[in-house]
Amino acid sequence: MSDIPLRQHAEAPVWRLAAATATCLAMLAMAACGNQPLKKRVYVIGTDNTYPYHFLNDRGEVSGMIGEIVAEAARRSGLQLEWQVHRDGPQAALRARRVDLWPLLAVRSEARPVIHFTRPYLSNTFVTVATGPWSVPQIGGHQLRVAVVELPLITGLATETFPNAEIVRRKSREAAFSAVCDGEADLLLVEARAAQYLALVRPVGCAGKVLTTYGPDLPAKHLAMASTIDPDVVAAADHLRAEIDRMMGDGSMDRILRQWNYFYGGEAAALYREAEARSANRVSMLLAGVLAMVSVLLFVLLLRVRRAQRAAMAADSAKSLFVANMSHEIRTPMNGIIGMIDLARTADSHIEAREYLGAAQASADSLLILLNDVLDFSKLEAGRLELSASVFQVTGPVREACANMLPKASEKGLEITWRTDGEVPEWVEGDDSRIRQILLNLLGNAVKFTERGSISIVIGATEIEGNLIELSYVVTDTGPGIPASQQELIFEVFRQGDGSTSRKHGGTGLGLSISRNLAELMGGRLSVQSELGKGSAFQLRIRVRCRGQVLKPLPAESDSRGHCASARRLLLAEDHPINQKLAITYLTRRGHTVVLAVNGAEAVDRASRETFDAILMDVQMPEMDGLEATRRIRESEKGTGRRVRIVAMTAHAMKEDRERFLAAGMDDCVIKPFKPGDLFRSVEYLPTAADLQISS
Repeated sequence: MSDIPLRQHAEAPVWRLAAATATCLAMLAMAACGNQPLKKRVYVIGTDNTYPYHFLNDRGEVSGMIGEIVAEAARRSGLQLEWQVHRDGPQAALRARRVDLWPLLAVRSEARPVIHFTRPYLSNTFVTVATGPWSVPQIGGHQLRVAVVELPLITGLATETFPNAEIVRRKSREAAFSAVCDGEADLLLVEARAAQYLALVRPVGCAGKVLTTYGPDLPAKHLAMASTIDPDVVAAADHLRAEIDRMMGDGSMDRILRQWNYFYGGEAAALYREAEARSANRVSMLLAGVLAMVSVLLFVLLLRVRRAQRAAMAADSAKSLFVANMSHEIRTPMNGIIGMIDLARTADSHIEAREYLGAAQASADSLLILLNDVLDFSKLEAGRLELSASVFQVTGPVREACANMLPKASEKGLEITWRTDGEVPEWVEGDDSRIRQILLNLLGNAVKFTERGSISIVIGATEIEGNLIELSYVVTDTGPGIPASQQELIFEVFRQGDGSTSRKHGGTGLGLSISRNLAELMGGRLSVQSELGKGSAFQLRIRVRCRGQVLKPLPAESDSRGHCASARRLLLAEDHPINQKLAITYLTRRGHTVVLAVNGAEAVDRASRETFDAILMDVQMPEMDGLEATRRIRESEKGTGRRVRIVAMTAHAMKEDRERFLAAGMDDCVIKPFKPGDLFRSVEYLPTAADLQISS
């Protein structure tokens, strides 16, 4: 096989396969998310006193087989329900928002824009009932009269099944049954369960009548809980539906249904088993897809290694080691994903399943990091990797990299500090995402190989010409050091310090090679100085353009300066209740204090009266948006010598949006939907107000 066809076959699929695999892994990770928290409130649930499904008895208590099921689900899940009678029916009550929930309603696709339906938990089979013999050929004849209870689901089904018949509408099923017995209608269209009940109780006029049931090919109707489309009500409905699933599983729903209907055929259990089978099948298919794509991706990578071997025979041993490491690095997290998902599928409790899915998500995250490295390596080798210039704070990538690595460093008892050396521009123009990627790799290696001591980062700057400067980041650790003979080899593709390194600490040998290539793309260099037993110092030098003011030195002597751990007092300006809950929960669990403002005007008022370390500002809010609020806060800071950090929280993710936020006076932005780490990095590891001495 020649090199040209191999390149054509090997390079192009890597991009698509890596992206598709990452998407599938993200879908698997979503399975680890729990139910969103519910508001502590009373939910109004409607009934039209439909016997034997749901009705209020003489004591005003809910009864009926569906009423008792929903009431028991609410009791188990801690939801408060207030039952109210609404004779105008579920559609009108829900559309007018006179009720929040309706216990049972046929799923209708045309109603979905204004009514939310949960997953079905019952299905209805319909039959026709007549007195005495009934001529089947009369179906569709104009003389046929069909009696129905006046409900949209049943009247619609009657019109569809008997398009030329006269529809005789009655207020109740008993009245419709009596219409057939009294000769006002030829047959009754009704649910099979109701027909069984009516045949036993014999409504007025039906005593002594010979009843005949027929079963034309009538479609079964799936029935679900319905609610308004308000987010908190939708969450409550889905929460109740999940509890009904558990009732199906433990048999309590079956017991309630059988108390009300001796002829219950087990439709609910069948729906539950069907839903469980579909869910298991989806997980299995998704997992199979991930495995297939990873296998193909591994095959393509192996082909690329073979081509590289033919191009440079001297690197045979290094590439063989890379193949072994790559196989290990892929198989290890994949084994965790497969094993934990299998355990989750057979778990005895929801809590146990969440633990297994959390472990699967951690394995998926490890695999995503590997895929990102492979993708960057492919882009670099093909000459397709492009830089993206934007204005950013010099200390920003350091703070974010520290935030990411702090948990692992804390586990090993390592301290991470950073400081500036000499006068450094506060704002520069360059590719901050790639700088952060390099620093994450350097910090990750430092934490991985350092068993005790500390890790430090020093930021410096050297003027070159005009506003062009050389920015430097020096990452120093107290690890074991690197032999002089290995100090250049570690930057080669597929290389690590030695074979035992990969066995003890893992890795593929791509990280430093990618980092050096990125540094060179930015007009700089990545180098190392190290001595065995005394640690290593990696220096990243890149060229950027100075923008704005100069930041005076941040000395390392003070314990409060430049450290990667400190509780913050934060102002959150956010009008959406779900986003409020999400951000406050993440930040308070992290140890921060959060003050809430529900619009821009309130945020400006609080910022003028109180002191905050940072402000998280939603861009779109009522009364005053986040951009205007930021402008007013910046205006009020003039002449005070202080500048609070303001971070945009927004769904606007385009480059021009970020530039618009910075122009309004914001310092950074967090894109929704955000991960906890993105939120933490945006507000943590800031210099204190005393440290930010600005000079012209």
